Amino acid sequence: MLIKPRNFAVIAVLFLFIPGCIFAQAASELSTGSWVPGHLYTGQEYWFSVRPAGTGFLTVETTGCIDTYLEAYDASRNLIDENDDGGDSNARLDLYVEPGETYLFKLRGYDEDVTGPYSIRALFEAAPADAGNTECSRAIPLKQDDSIPTFIRASSESRWYRYDLTHQKNLLIIQTTGNSDTYLKLYDSQGRLLSEDDDSGTANNAMLSERLNPGTYYIEITLYTGRTGRTAIQVENWYKD
Repeated sequence: MLIKPRNFAVIAVLFLFIPGCIFAQAASELSTGSWVPGHLYTGQEYWFSVRPAGTGFLTVETTGCIDTYLEAYDASRNLIDENDDGGDSNARLDLYVEPGETYLFKLRGYDEDVTGPYSIRALFEAAPADAGNTECSRAIPLKQDDSIPTFIRASSESRWYRYDLTHQKNLLIIQTTGNSDTYLKLYDSQGRLLSEDDDSGTANNAMLSERLNPGTYYIEITLYTGRTGRTAIQVENWYKD
């Protein structure tokens, strides 16, 4: 009489741990704008779902004193992105999303023994009109002290900018700001790569500092490992004629 309950328990446990089965189906809907409190126990994970109302950028992040880890999936359970320390020990993901699609987020501790309270929230920002600067030939001109929002909407997409130097003895400083993990490349007017950088700026931002002659220079921005998200590019030019 005890054999059947044991077999049923084993089957139930196996079913719980089949990827994409019960956890994704039991995802709690996460509304945008408000923090939702919870408690993470040893070896536990929680699933959340978000269905954006429009095309734009979705941010899902945690706050608290525990080291959290977030994974993002599409409705077919394909991994889109993952993050550990988007803000201190808290996880944060920025995704370019489409209306009518459901996005799933798995929250767990960085280690199996992580336990404690947390809060999670989703934020949505409608995407502005596409500037179209995804090729060098369509680079947007920059000016001194410009800080221009930059939106990466597709995997492995690049955004291009142009800066014209007219003075002698230029020290050009280019950097990104924001929460995205950026990569910068600098080219001369002939398309030759002059320098590149990943994490010389604050947090995961890129920064380049180059002494350059007068001329036109091109700047390419990408995000780490083909991610989507937002950043801003800022340019300073110190010169002496």
